[in-house]
Amino acid sequence: MGPAGATAVHIPLVGGALVFLYNLPGVNQLRLAPATVAAIFQQRVERWDDPRIAADNPGVDLPPTTVWPVHRSDSSGSTSILGEYLSAAAAGEWTLGAGKTLAWPPGGLAAERSDGVTAAVDAEPGGITYAELSFAARQGLPTAALANPSVST
Repeated sequence: MGPAGATAVHIPLVGGALVFLYNLPGVNQLRLAPATVAAIFQQRVERWDDPRIAADNPGVDLPPTTVWPVHRSDSSGSTSILGEYLSAAAAGEWTLGAGKTLAWPPGGLAAERSDGVTAAVDAEPGGITYAELSFAARQGLPTAALANPSVST
């Protein structure tokens, strides 16, 4: 316990960026709007050459490969961050809400922990998931640029 009247200050020492990593041979740069990400993870986009993804990536030759969204099957802070972000940034498209577990629609892939979803994407051409940036670096997977108010897609 510190001296009387002292103020404690919390200083975060570690932080991690949640990113969207993908496995799409031949596509090394990918841009996604929040509404497109929401559509992908809710199984509303079936192929990478979908008009919504193409609109985010003018001039990019997108293959007709099946989109395989991979989500966490376990309770996860990453899933909570994803849901909170998409609830705010893609409110008209995202309907799953937020929380450490979500009621994912059928058709996607699921794996436990960040290393599990990353490995699933690495093994599945067309896969996309969300994980902390270091997992993308470890697997050598590219990450999508995400639109925000100061960056247009």
